[in-house]
Amino acid sequence: TGTSGTPISVGQQPITLAITPDGTTAYVANISSPHVTPIDVTTGTAGAPIALGRSSAAIAVTPDGATAYAVNDVHDTVTLIDTATGTAGTPIPVGDFPFSIAITPDGATAYVSNLSSNNVTPIATATNTAGPPIPVGSVPRVVAITPDGTTAYVANAVSNNVTPIA
Repeated sequence: TGTSGTPISVGQQPITLAITPDGTTAYVANISSPHVTPIDVTTGTAGAPIALGRSSAAIAVTPDGATAYAVNDVHDTVTLIDTATGTAGTPIPVGDFPFSIAITPDGATAYVSNLSSNNVTPIATATNTAGPPIPVGSVPRVVAITPDGTTAYVANAVSNNVTPIA
């Protein structure tokens, strides 16, 4: 209808969100709060905050909806969240100042852009381990993945270019 609904209170400075594939839950990354806020989309209510112990700058949900990955920008980590239980796992170290995350359509790999490292960290979601960093341009901000999952594209803010990763 093009009309706004009632605002839903979440943590401090919500910056990004991701919605589960079944459309029932939205996970909100709060950059100034040490937690992620789940929202029940059907009722429009916030659930109990999921404690991360650190702020989150970005979030993505796997295609099966089982796991959300929260980017912890200040702590240079990514924390997985079990969406069934609402609990956070052990943080995964990535590069300096991670900024965004995208997950391949098959759910096998998450790509994290690292602003200060000028690289992207791939995470194997089956083992939740980070692979070797992939060099890209200067100040990589956003990662997007093609629908077939064959290529990730990284927007490099200072280089004024985009780096494809096959």
